[in-house]
Amino acid sequence: MTYATSNAILGVRDVVGLEAIIDFAIDNMGRVMSPSSLAAYLASVGKTLSTDAIYAYLRALDAALLLNRVRRYDLRGKKVMSTLDKYYATDVGLLRSRRTGQGPGQGDLIENCVYAELARRGFDVYVGVTGHAEIDFVAVKDERPRYIQTAYLIASDDVASREFGAFAPIRDNHPRYVISLDPFPQDRDGIHHLGLAQFLLDPPDDLR
Repeated sequence: MTYATSNAILGVRDVVGLEAIIDFAIDNMGRVMSPSSLAAYLASVGKTLSTDAIYAYLRALDAALLLNRVRRYDLRGKKVMSTLDKYYATDVGLLRSRRTGQGPGQGDLIENCVYAELARRGFDVYVGVTGHAEIDFVAVKDERPRYIQTAYLIASDDVASREFGAFAPIRDNHPRYVISLDPFPQDRDGIHHLGLAQFLLDPPDDLR
């Protein structure tokens, strides 16, 4: 589907503004989208859109299945948060076709891939908020959460401490996974470490 076709379907009048929002979303894939950061970016490319218009376009992109809105979930308060969502691409080819800046790196692509596959498998997917930190994904099915961190490679003790340590604030016993491209994943402290290929092709029952 071309952008012209999708714009016609969505009834979008400001095509330049829409494409600027797409470019920003792709360059910040998997990061919190705030009104102020979006407005500042639009101003830098000579566009001025109201907060209401920005969110209307993001909702339209979500409805058109170009981007997927992922809500944040407060793991302490046990509630879905109403602001500062994240967005992932339905098709990672979009990330390449519209890349304007540094764009998403390998870790971002893995994160996007894991999100898309979890959604395809029927999970309700959220970003987990633990105080001032986050878990990449809280994947819920049959009313049971699974906690998931993604990484490119666990290449150092610092990376391992960050990725495996992200689960420390969680006080329940639901399954926890780190997914990366490491050729020889190793579990630690009760946290399962999966290679991306295993997650995609032969996942544990909890992630099916």
